[in-house]
Amino acid sequence: MIGVLAIAAIAIVTPPHAGEVQRFAARELASYVERVTGEKVAVGDVKAPHRFLLGDVPAASSIKEDGFLIRRQGPDIVIQGQGPRGVLYGCYAYLERLGVRWFFPGKQYEFVPRKAIDWSARLDIAESPAIRERILDYWPNNYMPFEDWIDFAAKTRLNRICFAYGWPVRDWYTTQREFLLPELRKRGLMIEGGGHLLSTFLPRSLFKEHPDWFRRNPQGARTPDFNFNPFHPEALDRVATDAAAYFARMPEMSLFHLWPDDVYGGGWTSEPGKESYTPSDQSLLVANQIVGRLRQKLPDARLVFLAYHDTLEPPRVEKPAPGIMFFSAPRERCYAHSLDDPACGLNRHFTQALEKALPLFGSANAQVFEYYVDEVLFQNMSVPPLPEVMTADTRYYRKLGIPRLGVLAVSTTDFVTPAVNMFLFPQALWNPDRDLNRPLDEYASVWFGDPGMAQYFRELKSGLASVIRMCQFTRMVYNWYSPEASRESGAALEFRADNMEQGINGPLRRAEILLDAAIRRAGSRTFKQRLERERDSLGYTLIQSKLYYHVQRGERALRICRDSQDPRACLASARGSVLAKYY
Repeated sequence: MIGVLAIAAIAIVTPPHAGEVQRFAARELASYVERVTGEKVAVGDVKAPHRFLLGDVPAASSIKEDGFLIRRQGPDIVIQGQGPRGVLYGCYAYLERLGVRWFFPGKQYEFVPRKAIDWSARLDIAESPAIRERILDYWPNNYMPFEDWIDFAAKTRLNRICFAYGWPVRDWYTTQREFLLPELRKRGLMIEGGGHLLSTFLPRSLFKEHPDWFRRNPQGARTPDFNFNPFHPEALDRVATDAAAYFARMPEMSLFHLWPDDVYGGGWTSEPGKESYTPSDQSLLVANQIVGRLRQKLPDARLVFLAYHDTLEPPRVEKPAPGIMFFSAPRERCYAHSLDDPACGLNRHFTQALEKALPLFGSANAQVFEYYVDEVLFQNMSVPPLPEVMTADTRYYRKLGIPRLGVLAVSTTDFVTPAVNMFLFPQALWNPDRDLNRPLDEYASVWFGDPGMAQYFRELKSGLASVIRMCQFTRMVYNWYSPEASRESGAALEFRADNMEQGINGPLRRAEILLDAAIRRAGSRTFKQRLERERDSLGYTLIQSKLYYHVQRGERALRICRDSQDPRACLASARGSVLAKYY
């Protein structure tokens, strides 16, 4: 080992007080610098000709938590971080400066160039994150190793992971904990977790013995289908006691999630005399009881109140107890526009609800859960590239004073091709004033080995924005592809179908032509395989888009047929139904 250190031209030097995260940062930097330069890199050799000196930012520095300074100092490079994670992120930022890229979780998605380091180049970087807590919401049913997602989160400067799981895998985290914690701790990542688990703490098997513990539907009948009756003291006590005991087994978590059932409308109870309690009030009533019980075991525990579906509007009766955090999940929004874009009437509903809730909970006590990488939401189509939407959303949330933003990364199958928003989202949180089209163009060129793919992604972005545009709808819909057409105006349906048609026949058609041309001129087998997988994704996207287009057009024609008995509209409705079934 002494001989290896003596001949190393480059060394990584950590301070004597370096903890686990800084030591991991040194190993990561050494490993990648070796791969980039082809030179041996030692850790700890203070006599090497060139050194990376890792340490803390000066006490008087204005750098925020997780930020860093990188500068040249004679023949050496100094990387200083605000906190241990700041050192790690500074190392990754320097590697990015060398051209290293992490496009998606997994070693197969990283790009490491071969080049020499210019030790005389000017180097003076000072960066701090725009958003304090930057979160990957990891769904365990993603068919990739969780170690890859943890690794990717740190490399893209996310600092928290929420393990979002639900029935029937309620014990997923506790069974994986011994494998998860070492990977999380050496990167300094904060942890939160839970999911749609609330009803699992009141077994449905108790319905026969205690029907009054369960909800009353609007028709007045007791049913064990969703959630429960929070006004029954024994039912509430049972849920709060068991939920608190469950979460107390995970003291390393800094935030707990116990969400109601994932249904839109009708999941809570209709009790006589409790008409003033909205779904939001009932949900908060339960959360208040649970967090109070949980804090008896973990005094600093925090639990979220989920603003989602029918709990989007803030509570009217209940007030949040100490330890409750507001958690906004605007799933039904229009992702063709930023949330605060005045041109989108649908999104205005979400901004109004959010801004009405923040005074009750406090902006600093809020977190937003976005769906930019949710393949369930996008029906396993190519995820629409959203560079402008993500940066504008981040600026809006920052303006409101919300310090925590996350993205749900969920897939029901293996990802066929990298979801570009997963690569871009962390950059939006770090610096929402940056033009994310530049890294999108770089991804297109580097990953696929073809500069012409940048135009492909511009067409894909434009085409999918038209396909998912639904800003004229006046009522919330569960998904972009499944509007409640019977409740919307004919003009809204026409607008929706026209936009889908323009996207399919214009930008998406051009994207298809560009991608086919790139496949034909692919320079290597690796690039050709990547392009062909992208083609698989685009092919499925076109099928899905045409399916929902014909559903929309057919629904509009059906309404005209019913209202006016116009035979052409009746024929168009039938044609739409047949084509939708075909696709």
